[in-house]
Amino acid sequence: MKNYEGMFLVDSKSLKKGSDEVVDHIKALISKSEGKVVEFGKWDERKLAYEIKGTVNGTYYLCYFTGGPDTITVLNRECELSPLVLRALFLKIAAIPDFSVNEPESKPDEEHEPEEKSEGRLEEISEGSILDEPVYSPDNELPNPEEDFNPEDELDSSAEDD
Repeated sequence: MKNYEGMFLVDSKSLKKGSDEVVDHIKALISKSEGKVVEFGKWDERKLAYEIKGTVNGTYYLCYFTGGPDTITVLNRECELSPLVLRALFLKIAAIPDFSVNEPESKPDEEHEPEEKSEGRLEEISEGSILDEPVYSPDNELPNPEEDFNPEDELDSSAEDD
């Protein structure tokens, strides 16, 4: 089984009927395509850049699911035939993100000290040869290849070799 990320665009007017109906419909499309829903949620509601099937506002649903080799082909076809789904996009991903782990939010008044690992990394970079090379800035002039290269000098040096 492969891991997939799916984005479904649904007409916002269809949500007035009930968002549970839309969610159940999308999950049914995935199940019908022999996929298994791992994570599902409403992502955002936005005004569309252009009209799609007479719709100007759309709601996006983000879904992570697993499926076999033919799941995406069947799911694309089912989404095209669905009256609720305006557009759908599917990406094959290496692993499904873990949503169960929530990192604690840092407070603005707390000061964070850099970890020793990152300091060591900065020391490695500062000792390297990359930072020893000149860096271009708008104040520095770049060399002009036409001034540095003189074709006559090349001809003179090749004549001397003969």
